[in-house]
Amino acid sequence: MDLPAFFEEHPRCVLGFSGGADSTYLLGMALGMASEVVPVTVRSQFSSAEDLRRSGEACRHLGIEPVVVDVDILSVDGIAANGPDRCYLCKREIFRRVRMVADRLGIPDVIDGTNASDREEERPGMRALRELGVMSPLRMCGITKDDVRAGSMAMGLPNWDEPSNSCRATRVLCGTSITPGLMDMTEEAESVLRDRYGCRGHRVRTDGERSFIRLADDMYVDGMEEDVSMAMGGMEAVLSGRRHDGCR
Repeated sequence: MDLPAFFEEHPRCVLGFSGGADSTYLLGMALGMASEVVPVTVRSQFSSAEDLRRSGEACRHLGIEPVVVDVDILSVDGIAANGPDRCYLCKREIFRRVRMVADRLGIPDVIDGTNASDREEERPGMRALRELGVMSPLRMCGITKDDVRAGSMAMGLPNWDEPSNSCRATRVLCGTSITPGLMDMTEEAESVLRDRYGCRGHRVRTDGERSFIRLADDMYVDGMEEDVSMAMGGMEAVLSGRRHDGCR
């Protein structure tokens, strides 16, 4: 199956829209095929200001307005505790809300931007998609992340080379309770690395006592740890060459 065949079979869809490269490419392809597709962005405590900015920018580029749904995700049982099933619980709640929009609009199909490069063992939220009957056209059609980037560049999409990102919850290490304060600090620390040092694709994570800096490329500059420590309320900051989180 290819995307034209998918959208011919499923011409009316609601898309769980993050504004990242995958969901933007999928939205652009669907609109180009004259499909009726409604992008839905879920706004919660796990959404960063950058997430919301890029979502709106991507939709404006494609000439469509997203439906924005506000969700108090930290009030959902089990999520703030940040156990190994946090991503599953979060994805289930987010797409339950997306499914509610689809039901209200009378649109039968809900889709998302999971691509063929995404490995299920690294993405426990994919179980929630299956349970809710959410389809992943990119994955179904064998479209990889590299395919998405090449296609997005050809379409002139603004985020074709944007580094992969993950929600703010992933900045708090598994087993450490998630609070807005911890997420705000990691977001500020990542902004410092981006704006002051030009970093892209980097992460700052915390266990509530220390913060861990992971750089996507060889971009280390003296002083990074001190600046991150300041953004993190004075907690120790260390440079990390590997992932420190057991959750996504």
